[in-house]
Amino acid sequence: MPHYHEIQPLAFRLRDDKDVFTATVQTLSFPDPWKTALHAVQSKRSGRNPAESRLKIGVLNKALRALVPDLIAIAPNADKRDAQEWLIARRPIDVQALHWIVDAWVREEYADGDAKTLRSILESLKPNDLQWRPQTFDLGRWSTSHNGTAVMTRDEAFVLLPDFLADQIGRHDVVFELGSECLRFRRAPLRPGGQGAELVSWPPQQSRRGNQQWHYSVVITLTVQTVPFQPFPVIHCDLGLRRWVSRPVTYLPAGEETSVFLLTSAPWLDRLPRSTGFQIAPIRWERASAGNGAGRYVWGSNLASILNRLVPKERAFPDPATICANPVGALNLQGDSHAALVYRNGMRPEHAIDPGIMTKVRRTLFEQIADTLQPFVTVADPLPKCRPTGASRMTVNQNPFAHTGKVNTQPHGSLRRAIIAQSIGNQLAIEMYVQTDEVRDALMKATAELLDVTIDPAMSGGTIDHPITIETPELCITAGTRQLGALGAPLDIPTSGGSSHDRCREAIRKRIDEISRQIPPATGTAVAFIELQGKDGFRGAEDPKHALRMGFALRNRLTQCITVGKDDRLDYRAKNGVLDMVRQLGVGVRLPQPQSLQLDRLGLAGLWLINRQRASSPGRVQQALPVFVSIDSNNQQINVYAPGLSAWLPYPQALLELSKAAGNGKLDRFQRPRDSIHFILDTIRREFMGTGDTVLFVHAQNARRAWPWLTNHRITVDGIAFGEEPPQPISNWRGLRIIRVRDSQFHETPEWYAKNESETGFMQGVSKINDRVFASTYGKPLQFRQARHGGGLDELAWNPAIVEFTVAALQPGDDPQRWAAYAHALRQALSHYDGATVLPLPLHLAKLASEYAIALDPRDEIDDEE
Repeated sequence: MPHYHEIQPLAFRLRDDKDVFTATVQTLSFPDPWKTALHAVQSKRSGRNPAESRLKIGVLNKALRALVPDLIAIAPNADKRDAQEWLIARRPIDVQALHWIVDAWVREEYADGDAKTLRSILESLKPNDLQWRPQTFDLGRWSTSHNGTAVMTRDEAFVLLPDFLADQIGRHDVVFELGSECLRFRRAPLRPGGQGAELVSWPPQQSRRGNQQWHYSVVITLTVQTVPFQPFPVIHCDLGLRRWVSRPVTYLPAGEETSVFLLTSAPWLDRLPRSTGFQIAPIRWERASAGNGAGRYVWGSNLASILNRLVPKERAFPDPATICANPVGALNLQGDSHAALVYRNGMRPEHAIDPGIMTKVRRTLFEQIADTLQPFVTVADPLPKCRPTGASRMTVNQNPFAHTGKVNTQPHGSLRRAIIAQSIGNQLAIEMYVQTDEVRDALMKATAELLDVTIDPAMSGGTIDHPITIETPELCITAGTRQLGALGAPLDIPTSGGSSHDRCREAIRKRIDEISRQIPPATGTAVAFIELQGKDGFRGAEDPKHALRMGFALRNRLTQCITVGKDDRLDYRAKNGVLDMVRQLGVGVRLPQPQSLQLDRLGLAGLWLINRQRASSPGRVQQALPVFVSIDSNNQQINVYAPGLSAWLPYPQALLELSKAAGNGKLDRFQRPRDSIHFILDTIRREFMGTGDTVLFVHAQNARRAWPWLTNHRITVDGIAFGEEPPQPISNWRGLRIIRVRDSQFHETPEWYAKNESETGFMQGVSKINDRVFASTYGKPLQFRQARHGGGLDELAWNPAIVEFTVAALQPGDDPQRWAAYAHALRQALSHYDGATVLPLPLHLAKLASEYAIALDPRDEIDDEE
């Protein structure tokens, strides 16, 4: 095996010798008179104060993304009264064309209102109210915050710097060579509110699988990022594949959208510029209304009616149904106008090309990008691997739940049973609610192998009411089966009566009531395996999984759903389902010993903020719910605390209590993340201050909206702050340490490859970014270890990302590198999983608690913040 001593992040720095680095662009604000007029009618419609009302400007922004080429950025909240720029463009775009789009949006948005009021509003929206302003930005001008972290002079640098660099890559004379393949890139607009720049290779690559050609492109994403305590920014360069639908679409999950990338030989509207870049429009499946035949594919986000008003018939904006019926024809590779439908997981048929780029290809392409950009940036320095020795070397105990096949179950079988009994007591009821004999038998086999007991499929006469009993010295197990029946059917969501959110909640409550009538309450610890159709088997909100989880929790049962598609390995799915149930039981963590930190005992804690917006919540209820998980290194017991729980509860009991509160419509929660900060502060002060040595793990992207101290420019070395108060020395919080975890969400940590003089590959370990910030990397996951290594773009690959540890707040005498190594080891401390998790164990367990905490009570709902 190759030995590597450093990793190379796919990142750049601005050149130090670049004295002048300016960009002049055009900016346009959403006119104040328009805000006043539209907020007045919106407040009348919603019954809210005009100052609190929000316009549905998202549809307008998506129309701009579909119709207007070469927009650098679209601000998502331009309707707010204090918002500044709305649009940023390279050159002024004709305001009359923009006014046409706004006019069509207003006509559609308020078509159901008073005709006289609508006419008055439209007359008040004057094209001349739209005024482009040239602005020049110095993209190389950065300052530093009080903690030494780079801070942008203007927020626009996060958009304009990647845009400038992307223009260099997207020039027509720039060609990248990968073996016999040549790639040229075109610009693609990001979603409204997105930061960075994206380029897509075009024309697409093709790969044959059997008798079918599959199409895909390489994607380059450039984003500007900062690192705590580092005085300069970095530009991340992420590489991936975008797969284009290459066979007629047979299924797109209802309620979900995918994108169509459009290249046109002429603009859709007169007075708009021609462009060599993509425009993007969403597409979705629209279910038929009652008695109205089959559903159909339409433009998403209510764009269809706006497009119909604007695009003349002779220009023929593509028809969604035609694209889905003949996606390769829509690509029109021999023509001059193209419509490329993005493949997303859940669509059918599945795409034959796997996502990801092989390591050697990634390195080759990154080095060519670096050559193209070298007048402006330099490649970021490699990150050296930390070399812990002696007491600082971190290891985890052997995994007693690994290798759960027939071979080598002893002596692990009795050990596993003993570990389970230690966590839950000596009684465990296992119930299987199935729809097929094959799934029933697979679950029985997987359970028997894990616990090293005999559950003969011939004994399947054991039912929920009359279960089989298996006595072992460590654990008494009862097992029974039952046909799931109508409990597993799609939710029956009414087509009328109340809002769509109310109808969804009504359907969930109805299924919970059906479960209560059919399933008696369980005594002791009980787990229910439930066989469901795969996600593809349900249309949008009709998936009953969350209703089943709440309903079974009210009957005192943990649940593990097993979904099997026709191409799935049933034995593999069943084994993983049984192992995940072990996790729900709070069983068998494998902690590294605290002696490596020169401590006799250590409390581990994780904070995860369950943050659901109304549209994405199964119960269509907005919620923010902070969940703490704690683990004692001595007894390895897992406990949970959250709003509404009167005390710390063992992990399985806490999951049930959270789900019971949700099912009863009584889940204690906050409406916005920032509202939870006092609960977080009180819990940390009460539970972790002066109670012994404790390390608290917090996830940056998850919790910083509630706890601003977690942002890069506010976090402090060996200090802690809440709200707007100044930081306090962490030594005032006796025994407490805090490690902030950041992953690749929003491209905030870079992709990477390990390298030495002659080879490129992967490296497991901790690398140093600066004295308090470290990069945690693991080797290739098991499912990618059999990938071919010929170097082709279409080969199964893995896009690796760094998990970043900011070892922020330590007690006097602590060694930051040892604590980073300890956090790294905690990524491989889960008992039921041999590989590394993205998050250290306490955070991983806290995040998964969100499966059980789904609010149903709407209370006084507020508008989504995003």
